[in-house]
Amino acid sequence: MNFYLIRHGETSWNIEGRFQGCTNNRLNFTGIEQSCVASRKLKNTPIHCFYSSPLQRCYETCQILNIFHRVPIYIDNRLQERSLGVLEGKFYKDYLPSPFLTQMWDMSIPDFTVYHIETLSHLLDRTHQFLEDVFCQYSHLDVNIGIVAHGALNRALLMCLGEQSLANTPIENGQITYIPNPKIENLL
Repeated sequence: MNFYLIRHGETSWNIEGRFQGCTNNRLNFTGIEQSCVASRKLKNTPIHCFYSSPLQRCYETCQILNIFHRVPIYIDNRLQERSLGVLEGKFYKDYLPSPFLTQMWDMSIPDFTVYHIETLSHLLDRTHQFLEDVFCQYSHLDVNIGIVAHGALNRALLMCLGEQSLANTPIENGQITYIPNPKIENLL
Protein backbone atom coordinates (compact mmCIF):
# COMPACT_ATOMS: atom_id res chain seq x y z
CA MET A 1 0.00 0.00 0.00
CA ASN A 2 1.19 3.50 -0.85
CA PHE A 3 -0.28 6.89 -0.02
CA TYR A 4 -0.57 9.97 -2.20
CA LEU A 5 -1.36 12.90 0.09
CA ILE A 6 -2.74 15.85 -1.83
CA ARG A 7 -3.47 19.28 -0.43
CA HIS A 8 -6.54 20.97 -1.90
CA GLY A 9 -6.17 23.64 -4.53
CA GLU A 10 -6.10 27.32 -3.73
CA THR A 11 -9.08 29.32 -2.41
CA SER A 12 -9.63 33.05 -2.25
CA TRP A 13 -8.84 32.96 1.49
CA ASN A 14 -5.43 31.41 0.74
CA ILE A 15 -4.69 34.43 -1.47
CA GLU A 16 -6.09 36.90 1.06
CA GLY A 17 -4.00 35.38 3.86
CA ARG A 18 -6.93 34.34 6.04
CA PHE A 19 -7.17 31.46 8.47
CA GLN A 20 -9.62 28.95 6.89
CA GLY A 21 -9.89 26.08 9.34
CA CYS A 22 -13.31 24.48 8.95
CA THR A 23 -14.82 27.31 6.91
CA ASN A 24 -16.26 25.72 3.77
CA ASN A 25 -14.63 27.68 0.93
CA ARG A 26 -14.56 26.65 -2.72
CA LEU A 27 -11.60 26.53 -5.06
CA ASN A 28 -10.78 29.66 -7.01
CA PHE A 29 -9.64 29.56 -10.65
CA THR A 30 -6.01 28.97 -9.68
CA GLY A 31 -7.12 26.19 -7.31
CA ILE A 32 -8.96 24.48 -10.16
CA GLU A 33 -5.83 24.79 -12.34
CA GLN A 34 -3.64 23.39 -9.52
CA SER A 35 -6.00 20.44 -9.16
CA CYS A 36 -5.88 19.81 -12.91
CA VAL A 37 -2.06 19.84 -12.83
CA ALA A 38 -2.08 17.34 -9.94
CA SER A 39 -4.61 15.22 -11.83
CA ARG A 40 -2.33 15.06 -14.86
CA LYS A 41 0.63 14.13 -12.63
CA LEU A 42 -1.34 11.19 -11.23
CA LYS A 43 -2.90 10.24 -14.56
CA ASN A 44 -0.73 7.14 -15.09
CA THR A 45 -0.64 6.13 -11.44
CA PRO A 46 -3.20 3.42 -10.67
CA ILE A 47 -5.26 4.76 -7.76
CA HIS A 48 -7.49 2.30 -5.92
CA CYS A 49 -9.66 4.95 -4.25
CA PHE A 50 -9.61 8.48 -2.90
CA TYR A 51 -10.42 9.68 0.60
CA SER A 52 -11.46 13.30 0.95
CA SER A 53 -12.19 15.82 3.63
CA PRO A 54 -15.89 16.79 3.59
CA LEU A 55 -15.00 20.45 2.99
CA GLN A 56 -15.81 21.71 -0.49
CA ARG A 57 -12.27 22.75 -1.46
CA CYS A 58 -11.04 19.18 -0.92
CA TYR A 59 -13.99 17.45 -2.51
CA GLU A 60 -13.72 19.66 -5.61
CA THR A 61 -9.99 18.87 -5.79
CA CYS A 62 -10.74 15.17 -5.39
CA GLN A 63 -13.33 15.18 -8.17
CA ILE A 64 -10.78 16.75 -10.53
CA LEU A 65 -8.09 14.25 -9.47
CA ASN A 66 -10.53 11.42 -10.17
CA ILE A 67 -11.19 12.42 -13.81
CA PHE A 68 -8.63 9.91 -15.10
CA HIS A 69 -9.32 7.22 -12.52
CA ARG A 70 -13.07 6.98 -11.97
CA VAL A 71 -12.63 5.21 -8.63
CA PRO A 72 -14.65 5.55 -5.42
CA ILE A 73 -14.30 8.76 -3.43
CA TYR A 74 -14.89 8.29 0.29
CA ILE A 75 -15.72 11.35 2.35
CA ASP A 76 -14.28 11.06 5.86
CA ASN A 77 -15.02 13.68 8.50
CA ARG A 78 -11.76 12.87 10.28
CA LEU A 79 -9.95 14.51 7.34
CA GLN A 80 -11.60 17.87 7.98
CA GLU A 81 -9.15 20.69 8.59
CA ARG A 82 -8.14 21.59 12.13
CA SER A 83 -10.72 23.87 13.68
CA LEU A 84 -9.20 27.29 14.24
CA GLY A 85 -12.07 28.58 16.35
CA VAL A 86 -12.45 32.34 16.46
CA LEU A 87 -9.41 32.81 14.19
CA GLU A 88 -11.29 31.52 11.13
CA GLY A 89 -11.68 34.33 8.64
CA LYS A 90 -9.09 36.51 10.38
CA PHE A 91 -5.91 37.64 8.59
CA TYR A 92 -2.58 35.92 9.34
CA LYS A 93 -0.81 39.28 9.36
CA ASP A 94 -2.79 40.32 12.43
CA TYR A 95 -1.18 37.45 14.39
CA LEU A 96 2.39 37.64 13.08
CA PRO A 97 5.09 37.65 14.20
CA SER A 98 3.93 35.57 17.10
CA PRO A 99 5.10 32.44 18.85
CA PHE A 100 1.41 31.58 18.97
CA LEU A 101 1.38 30.05 15.47
CA THR A 102 4.31 27.74 16.18
CA GLN A 103 2.88 26.87 19.59
CA MET A 104 -0.18 25.44 17.82
CA TRP A 105 2.13 22.51 16.87
CA ASP A 106 3.65 22.03 20.33
CA MET A 107 2.39 18.87 22.08
CA SER A 108 3.35 20.29 25.48
CA ILE A 109 0.77 23.07 25.18
CA PRO A 110 -2.54 21.39 26.04
CA ASP A 111 -4.99 23.74 24.36
CA PHE A 112 -5.86 27.16 23.10
CA THR A 113 -9.22 27.56 24.80
CA VAL A 114 -9.00 31.34 24.51
CA TYR A 115 -9.30 30.97 20.74
CA HIS A 116 -11.37 27.73 20.71
CA ILE A 117 -8.76 26.03 18.51
CA GLU A 118 -8.86 22.25 18.20
CA THR A 119 -6.09 20.79 20.32
CA LEU A 120 -3.14 19.18 18.62
CA SER A 121 -3.74 15.98 20.58
CA HIS A 122 -7.34 15.79 19.28
CA LEU A 123 -6.20 16.47 15.71
CA LEU A 124 -3.55 13.74 15.93
CA ASP A 125 -5.98 11.33 17.58
CA ARG A 126 -8.60 11.58 14.82
CA THR A 127 -5.87 11.44 12.17
CA HIS A 128 -4.41 8.32 13.79
CA GLN A 129 -7.88 6.70 13.93
CA PHE A 130 -8.37 7.40 10.22
CA LEU A 131 -5.01 5.85 9.37
CA GLU A 132 -5.70 2.77 11.50
CA ASP A 133 -8.96 2.20 9.62
CA VAL A 134 -7.26 2.58 6.23
CA PHE A 135 -4.45 0.25 7.30
CA CYS A 136 -6.95 -2.39 8.48
CA GLN A 137 -8.66 -2.29 5.11
CA TYR A 138 -5.73 -1.99 2.69
CA SER A 139 -2.34 -2.75 4.30
CA HIS A 140 -2.29 -6.30 2.91
CA LEU A 141 -2.93 -5.06 -0.65
CA ASP A 142 -0.61 -3.58 -3.25
CA VAL A 143 -2.68 -0.45 -3.90
CA ASN A 144 -2.27 3.32 -4.11
CA ILE A 145 -4.60 5.38 -1.93
CA GLY A 146 -5.21 9.07 -2.64
CA ILE A 147 -5.94 11.25 0.40
CA VAL A 148 -7.12 14.79 -0.28
CA ALA A 149 -7.01 17.06 2.72
CA HIS A 150 -5.65 20.32 4.12
CA GLY A 151 -2.36 21.86 5.17
CA ALA A 152 -2.64 21.17 8.91
CA LEU A 153 -4.37 17.83 8.40
CA ASN A 154 -1.72 16.64 5.93
CA ARG A 155 0.95 17.75 8.41
CA ALA A 156 -0.81 15.65 11.10
CA LEU A 157 -0.96 12.68 8.70
CA LEU A 158 2.78 13.01 8.05
CA MET A 159 3.48 13.19 11.79
CA CYS A 160 1.43 10.04 12.40
CA LEU A 161 3.31 8.29 9.59
CA GLY A 162 6.70 9.18 11.10
CA GLU A 163 7.56 11.58 8.29
CA GLN A 164 8.61 14.40 10.63
CA SER A 165 11.00 16.03 8.14
CA LEU A 166 8.16 16.33 5.61
CA ALA A 167 5.73 17.49 8.30
CA ASN A 168 8.00 20.43 9.08
CA THR A 169 8.08 21.74 5.51
CA PRO A 170 5.43 23.96 3.90
CA ILE A 171 2.67 22.07 2.08
CA GLU A 172 1.59 24.06 -0.97
CA ASN A 173 -1.88 24.08 -2.51
CA GLY A 174 -2.18 21.22 -4.99
CA GLN A 175 0.99 19.56 -3.69
CA ILE A 176 1.26 15.76 -3.94
CA THR A 177 3.31 13.93 -1.32
CA TYR A 178 4.12 10.28 -2.05
CA ILE A 179 4.51 7.97 0.96
CA PRO A 180 5.56 4.43 -0.05
CA ASN A 181 4.79 1.57 2.35
CA PRO A 182 3.61 3.86 5.18
CA LYS A 183 3.86 2.88 8.84
CA ILE A 184 1.78 4.37 11.67
CA GLU A 185 3.64 5.80 14.65
CA ASN A 186 2.04 6.29 18.03
CA LEU A 187 2.51 9.94 18.94
CA LEU A 188 0.04 10.17 21.79
